[in-house]
Amino acid sequence: CFGTVLAISSLTVVTRILKLTRIFRTEIGIVTHAASVLGDIGGWLLFAGILSLFRVGPSAALPTWLNGLLAFGFAALMLTVGRWLIDRIMPFVHANATWPAGMTGFVLILLFLGSAFSHWIGVHALFGALLVGVAVGGSPWLAQRNRRTLERITSSLFAPCFFAWTALSVDWVKHFDLVLVLTVFAFAFLVKVGAGVLGGLWGGFPLRQGLLLGFGINARGSITILLCWVAFQYGLIPPPLYIALVLCAVVGAFIYK
Repeated sequence: CFGTVLAISSLTVVTRILKLTRIFRTEIGIVTHAASVLGDIGGWLLFAGILSLFRVGPSAALPTWLNGLLAFGFAALMLTVGRWLIDRIMPFVHANATWPAGMTGFVLILLFLGSAFSHWIGVHALFGALLVGVAVGGSPWLAQRNRRTLERITSSLFAPCFFAWTALSVDWVKHFDLVLVLTVFAFAFLVKVGAGVLGGLWGGFPLRQGLLLGFGINARGSITILLCWVAFQYGLIPPPLYIALVLCAVVGAFIYK
């Protein structure tokens, strides 16, 4: 679970960096984005499999293998067919619904449906909302003004409540371990950047572009905090490791700002 949390990048941060540096459509930019997407798909599927072992909700009576299959299938469908289907529905919503309530309401309905289904199959409801967010966030039909509206709702209502909840769920003074925090920082940095450099060199890129690839896939953000919180709620990581991972995500997000 520790490795899975570290493996998943923040696609939003990666995309923004590539666009701001104007290398999004270059060869190394395309490779960096594709590596982040493929790495996240693998991480999400693995995380879904791990959570399916801790059965909750209405499907708790189902066999363990069926819970795992449902979680794995839901993640795979949302990141592939679900993403494609949303891209086909959004133009209709965009053309016939009023702005901004129509598109915003459509996205929120998808989030609640994804959360409900995720809880029904025995995985944390937040996992379904995250998958829907990944699928919707990559759609070109989600106009910039709709994104700003959703960001305002999230940043002014949901985000403060969630981060306050995560902060209050553990005693930071009691469980803070400086050695563990520094170890996690070093491990998270070296593994991601090192893998990017080695992959770049293996693909024929020079060292400079390999470093760019490594730093690109190393981008972290709020998605890491969400995954840490879910893993902590399931008892998969102890409080000291939870604090170390959250601080790693926060510092990583500020570095890439």
